[in-house]
Amino acid sequence: MKTRTKVIAAIVFLDFLALNLYAAWASGLGGFVDYLGEMGPWGMVLGADLVIALTMVVAWMWRDARKKGRNPLGFTILTIATGSLGPLLYLLTGKDARA
Repeated sequence: MKTRTKVIAAIVFLDFLALNLYAAWASGLGGFVDYLGEMGPWGMVLGADLVIALTMVVAWMWRDARKKGRNPLGFTILTIATGSLGPLLYLLTGKDARA
């Protein structure tokens, strides 16, 4: 990954981490499930869409990790627990292909 791309990914990762920490502090860890339940049918759509998208990302991560000799299990667990933080950290910790 190019240095500029890694810098952008790092900024997104740190901002999203801060947002996750704030949400956990402000509404507790169960707040996300409560929020989706309050939204009714659109909450179900949002939740399903999130699961579908993250499942595709995790599938890509496992294939990519297999090619590069990396262990994606920790990143997968982080993805299940926090969403995009897992894939972002996976991208940030990968070796530059040019190195």
